[in-house]
Amino acid sequence: MKKFIVVLMLIFLVGCSQENSSRFPTYLENLFVEEWSTPGLALSDGSEYIPPSPNETTGKRWNVLDFGAKPGDSEFDNAEIFQKAIDAAEPGDEIFIPEGEYFLNSGKRSTPYFTHVLLKSQVNIIGEGMDKTILISNFDGRTNDRHNTTVFLANSQSEIVISDLTITANTDDSKLPDPNVSNMNTFVETSPVYGITVDNTKPTEAHGNVQIQRVLIEKFHRMGIRVRAVRDVRISECVIQKAMDLGTG
Repeated sequence: MKKFIVVLMLIFLVGCSQENSSRFPTYLENLFVEEWSTPGLALSDGSEYIPPSPNETTGKRWNVLDFGAKPGDSEFDNAEIFQKAIDAAEPGDEIFIPEGEYFLNSGKRSTPYFTHVLLKSQVNIIGEGMDKTILISNFDGRTNDRHNTTVFLANSQSEIVISDLTITANTDDSKLPDPNVSNMNTFVETSPVYGITVDNTKPTEAHGNVQIQRVLIEKFHRMGIRVRAVRDVRISECVIQKAMDLGTG
């Protein structure tokens, strides 16, 4: 009796595999055009995907020091200064942040986020170097606990370059979780939830072409760089380290 059942099962499986073999290859073939095994990206019609060029600075370079930024002073809020510089800039301009440690204390809401600095389309953010321009998130613990905090936010903004700087938090290295211990779920309230956030909360509009280059991001709670509902976001030559929450894996 057992042999008879096994034979029936084999016949059933062979029949299923024959039926599926007539459908699945056709379905898979429709996913690819021409030589799908060739490396690279292609559009749905098979044409080569060509990424957009980084947003070019064609206008004025704004130095945050000219707006009153104060590096090295933990009591001074440079977030407001950076925001004033960005608000004053026109499309094609660039915000330059020279060497120094800049504390960012305040923030503004751009639903569903709470950010130190809200970016503007076609306005680039350029530092003097990953090891020279240091931005230090200094949100209070209650703000990080209750909000989706982030240092830089592009929320339905496009055509932006962020490069040559470090994003960190006013958190001592002694509070870093042990990477050799699993099942950690540590929440350090002095660290923001995200470092850089690129999102599109306007689904009826297309946004993208954000380039993040030579940026070090550390001491964040959830993601160093969060990208959601946008296209053409390129991250190159970046370092993401010292996460404050190792999760449960």
